[in-house]
Amino acid sequence: MEASSNGLRITERSNPVTQNIDTSAPQDIINQISQCEQEIFQGWKEYENIFSERILQSLDQVVDRATEIITNPEKSCIVMSGCGTSGRLAFFVSRDINKFLQRELGQIPCCDYLIAGGDVALLKSTEAQEDDPILGSAILDQLCAGKDKVLYIGITCGLSAAYIAGQIDYCLHHLDKVFPVLIGFNPLNQARDHPIEKWDQTCASVFSKLNEAQSVGKAAILNPVIGPEPITGSSRMKGGTATKVLLDIIFQVSLYRVISSKTEGAVHNVRGIIKVLLELYFKVMQSRPREWQLELADVITAAGKSLNNDGHIYYLGKDQLGMLGLIDASECPPTFGSDFQDVRGFIQGGFSVWGNHEGDLGLGSKHDIDIQSFKKNILPQLSDRDSIILICSSKDQGNDIDSLCEDIQKTSAVMVCVEDERTFQKSAVIDGSNLELYLQIPWTQFEEPLGIFPPQLQKQIRKNLLQICVKRTLNMISTAAHVLKGKVYQNYMIDLTLSNNKLFHRGISIMVKLLGVTEDLATVAILRAIYSTDHLTEGQRDGPISQHIASASRTPKVLPVTILLLSIENCTIEEALQTLAKYPAIRTAFHTLSKV
Repeated sequence: MEASSNGLRITERSNPVTQNIDTSAPQDIINQISQCEQEIFQGWKEYENIFSERILQSLDQVVDRATEIITNPEKSCIVMSGCGTSGRLAFFVSRDINKFLQRELGQIPCCDYLIAGGDVALLKSTEAQEDDPILGSAILDQLCAGKDKVLYIGITCGLSAAYIAGQIDYCLHHLDKVFPVLIGFNPLNQARDHPIEKWDQTCASVFSKLNEAQSVGKAAILNPVIGPEPITGSSRMKGGTATKVLLDIIFQVSLYRVISSKTEGAVHNVRGIIKVLLELYFKVMQSRPREWQLELADVITAAGKSLNNDGHIYYLGKDQLGMLGLIDASECPPTFGSDFQDVRGFIQGGFSVWGNHEGDLGLGSKHDIDIQSFKKNILPQLSDRDSIILICSSKDQGNDIDSLCEDIQKTSAVMVCVEDERTFQKSAVIDGSNLELYLQIPWTQFEEPLGIFPPQLQKQIRKNLLQICVKRTLNMISTAAHVLKGKVYQNYMIDLTLSNNKLFHRGISIMVKLLGVTEDLATVAILRAIYSTDHLTEGQRDGPISQHIASASRTPKVLPVTILLLSIENCTIEEALQTLAKYPAIRTAFHTLSKV
C-alpha cells in the first residue's frame, strides 16, 4: 500500500497522468508527457498559475528592472544563477541575450550567469555544490564587485537549493544595489526547511525574508505552480521549460521596451505584451500534430533500442540548438544513473564557440564536445546499436553537420534529423535506417501576434519558440529511451544518483511512496546500499548527510539495491547485487521478487 503524497512538496509528487509510463508504448509516452506539459500554462489544482495576477505583477516588476539595466549597462548587470539544469539554462539564456544586444542593438552585453560547481557543471553533474550556501554567496559577491545596480535571478525549481538560498541571503543584505528575483515552482510555504550543514538558516527561512522584501517592492518571486513532473522530481522537464519561458519573456518584453522607446506609435502596455507572449508559448506547447507524434515515436523506439543494446545516443548541432543537445545529454547521468558516454552532445566549434567563463575545460578527448572530435573518435566506431540525432535549423545547410551526413550513412547507425522545416535533404529516409522528425511549428498562426514586435525582435522570439520545441523534443527522446531501458518504475526515477541533499531526501521519499515503509526503515536501507554493508557502523548510521552523499556519488545502483533490500525478506547486499545482475531492469526485478 502506497503512502499518502499529501505531505510531499508538489515538485516531488507523482503525476497521476504518467503513473504507468514505465509499461507504455512510445506513442503513449509522448501523449502522457505532452498532457503533463499543458499544466505549465493551465495550472495545477487551485494553486496560482503562470497567468495569475500576482505572477504577472511580479513579471512587470522584473521587466522594469531588466529594462533599466539594458538601457544603462555601465556598472550594471543581470545575473542568472542556478544548479544543474537551472544553471545551464541561466548560461544558455545569458549567452543568447548578450549576442542579441551586440548584434542587433550594438550595446554592451550586460547578462551573466552562475552555476553551482562552475563551468564543468555545464557538461557534467556536480550537484553536491548545490548544498553550499556560503560558496554561493561568496561567488555572487565577487561577481557584484564594482557594480552599482544588479538584477539577480535565482532559479531553484523546488525552492530547495541551498546554493541559491545563500545568494538570496546575500542580496537581502545588499538591497541598496541588488534587486533579487526567485524563480521556482512550489508555493512558498513548501520551500525546503531541512537544516543546512555549517549554516544557521534554511531555504524556507531565507525565502520568507525575501517575501517580506517583495511586499515593499524590493524583490520579486515568480513561483507559478506547474504541477508534478512527468517523471517524478525530474525538474529538467517541466521545471526547465517553465524557467526558459519566464526568462525568455522577461528579456523579450524588456528588449521590446528598449527598442520601442525610440519608435513612435509603439504599444507600451507591458502587461498586454506579457500575455501575448505567454499565449504564443502555450500554443507552441499545445501543438502536437499527428505526423510529429508518429515520427517521434519511431525516434524513441530507435533511441530505446540503442540504450538497451549497450549503444549510444549522440546529439550533433550548432550554436543555440546544439547547446540544447549538450544540456539534455548532461542531465541523463544524474537523472537516470546512466554512464556519461551513453548520451553525448557535440557542437560545431566546440568550446571555442561556447562562450562560457572558463573556455576549454580541458577534460580530455573523452569529454570533448567538438563535432570534429566526434568525427575523429566516434564516427569510425559507430554501429547499428547507435543513434545519431542531428539538430538542424532550415538555415544550417552547408556546415560541418551537413558534411557528416554522408559519412554517417555509410555506417549502420540510425541517423535522425530533427528540423524545423523539411528542407534538409540529407535526412531523407534511406532503406529504413534513417529517420526524419519535423517539428511542425504553426508559424502562420503566429504572424498576427508577432506583428506588434519590431522585425529584429520577431526573429529573436521565433528563435526562442524553436528552442522550446527542440528542448521538449530532446527531453522526450532521452526520457522515453531510458524508460524503455527500465530506468523508471511507475513514474519514479529509481536509478538516480544521490549526489546532494535534495536527492538524498528524494531517494528516501521514493522508498516511502513505492513500498509503504517508514522513513526510518527507508533511510537505514539506503545507508546499507550506500556503504555496501549488511551491518552499519555507528559512524555510518549517524554521519552527516554530506558524508552519505560523498559515498553515494561513488556507489552505483543505490536505489535499485535499496528496493530489493526492502522487498526481499532478509535480503543481503550480495543477494541484491546478484539479483540486479540477473535482472538489470529494476522493473523486472521488482515485479519478480517484490513482496508488496
